[in-house]
Amino acid sequence: MRWGMDLARYSEEAIKFAFEEHRQLAIFFPVPGQIIDLCKTWIPEQEYRVGCNAECQSRHGRGYGDNDVLYLWQRYQSMRDSFDRRLTQNEVTGLLDDLDAKRGQAPAWRT
Repeated sequence: MRWGMDLARYSEEAIKFAFEEHRQLAIFFPVPGQIIDLCKTWIPEQEYRVGCNAECQSRHGRGYGDNDVLYLWQRYQSMRDSFDRRLTQNEVTGLLDDLDAKRGQAPAWRT
C-alpha cells in the first residue's frame, strides 16, 4: 500500500524502468527513495522526426548564420594578429556593427 502511494505520481513505464534499473545495478532490495530517484530519471521514448520542431523553426533567420560567424572569426583573428593583443569590447562591437552593415540588418538581439 505504501509503495503504491509513494509511486502514484509516476507512470507505469517509469516504475517498470526504475525497478529494472535497480534490479540490474543494486545488491540489496530497493527502498522507496531509490525507486523514486530512478523514476525521476526516466525519459519516455519519443518518435524521431526529421527536421526542426516549431520552437526551433521560430528562431530560424533571427541570428547569425555559419557564414556570418566565419566572417567574424576571420576578421577577429586578423585584427588580433595586427594589434598583437586581445580585442577590446568596443573593437568586438565594431566587428559586429561591420557585419550587420554587410548583412543589411542586425539580428533582433542586437537592436
